[in-house]
Amino acid sequence: MFQYAQEKEVERLDEKPMKINMKIYGGCSVFIGNLPFSATEQEVGMLFLQAGNVVGVRIMYDRETNRPRGYGFCDFDSYMAAENACDMFNGYPFGGRILRVNLATKK
Repeated sequence: MFQYAQEKEVERLDEKPMKINMKIYGGCSVFIGNLPFSATEQEVGMLFLQAGNVVGVRIMYDRETNRPRGYGFCDFDSYMAAENACDMFNGYPFGGRILRVNLATKK
């Protein structure tokens, strides 16, 4: 259901709209911590659609056991939607756990 956009025009308050390559920069992503192990990408995506246009969801899995690690990322098409998701869902109860949501940082 969710697909990554190749290029997206991003509106910024201080400058003219600019195009960014979502594949290179990872778009505007939020880190989602304390996810229930039973959560699916579909469920997380549907929840975060309330904050803005979701272009992708990734739940991280352990390479050896293929079990969820309890965190993931949600990509939005705009910085404002990602900020809105942080405000709306940080501390939000989901599947019996309290979500931790922050803007994702690049390593």
